[in-house]
Amino acid sequence: MIPGSFRIRPIYPIIDRHLGCRAVLDLERSKLIPVEDENRLHVASVLDSGNPDEVLLAWMTDVGLITAEAKPKDEGAAPGPIVVESPGEPAARLLDFGAHLEWHFDRLEETSLAELEALLVDNGVLRRHGLVVGAAGAVNDADLLLRFLTMVEGAPHRETLGLHVTVSAGAVTLPVADALERLQAKVTIRWNLSPEVDPDAEAERVAMALDRLQPVLPEEPQVDSDLGPDDRLLDLWKRARQKGVRRLEGIQVEHQFLGSIHYPGTVSVFAEDLAVIVDEMFQDLAAGQSDCLYQPVARVVSYLIQQERSKGRRTATQVGREAELASCSTCWVKEYCSRSRSLVDPAGSGRRFLPHENRCDFWRAEIHAGMLLFDRLREVDRERFLDFPVEENAGSDFAVSLSAFDLKLDYDLPS
Repeated sequence: MIPGSFRIRPIYPIIDRHLGCRAVLDLERSKLIPVEDENRLHVASVLDSGNPDEVLLAWMTDVGLITAEAKPKDEGAAPGPIVVESPGEPAARLLDFGAHLEWHFDRLEETSLAELEALLVDNGVLRRHGLVVGAAGAVNDADLLLRFLTMVEGAPHRETLGLHVTVSAGAVTLPVADALERLQAKVTIRWNLSPEVDPDAEAERVAMALDRLQPVLPEEPQVDSDLGPDDRLLDLWKRARQKGVRRLEGIQVEHQFLGSIHYPGTVSVFAEDLAVIVDEMFQDLAAGQSDCLYQPVARVVSYLIQQERSKGRRTATQVGREAELASCSTCWVKEYCSRSRSLVDPAGSGRRFLPHENRCDFWRAEIHAGMLLFDRLREVDRERFLDFPVEENAGSDFAVSLSAFDLKLDYDLPS
């Protein structure tokens, strides 16, 4: 029995493939608490029954899940980014994150060049701003992109301007790669899985783009791809490893803005694919390698490692993650979900999408997989986590990944 003055903190069990409870997420303290191997099946069974026994209650007391502290007050969610509109139909949108501003050229067209030129008239307009190019559709026109990059190179205060370009694999020509190197840009390469595209030829284009960019950029290029009706995440993962991809993300595509996600099978199929991917990531790390990381999982692991090393102190990353939609405030993954903070209408109207149950199921599966991988790393190497390549304050500048219908801004406030 729990004394009247005590209460159980809200928790979420992290269940592994063997149906054991590998860890418990303390939702109140944002803390992932490991469960000893011999107790995992018992804890999972008792939590599922809803009737905690004396063994479970004793363990919960030991790890601080039973407390006499008063419940923390719900202060509500901070607002997401503000879209600052200019008159007419602008090629660029200015997103105000409070700590910094980002200009978004969602689709690179001739009008984009004209608007960038207008921005550059004011020598200080881009100072300490982020410049995101190709967010709503990877840049396919290498010549147009090169002209855009040349203009950016001539920008005043270029050294304080963060640049992120999403580009089709085939548009990474040698001149484009040289310009991206000079600008030290952050680059996302789009792998086109469309049925109309020859899959072998596209895979070779991705490999060529990586060969040109990996040696010269300060940050490993990420490769992302829209997963369509007949695409499996595991198939993409296997092919990506073969082609030398080191940072991968799969994006579930939706019909327009309201339709359900099309994916073979269900979320359970996606979770099964993630389980295999996590196993392979763990095996690579145990062998002293980190050849390919699935980024949605890796971001969660990075965040949890930073949280572990900070001994519960609030980090810059955690502060940034408070800027979320109010509708996310009751979700158990809100502290760890990069999507929860801002979903902005790609059409530029500033209307923020509410998280949809179909999207969120996939995102929760990714975060669940990240927590399982973190706990496995912590179990075998609590000090170094098998040298997992942690992104310190991951997203301290910004990271944007976007399918045609789903914008996901990943940002953190600077320290």
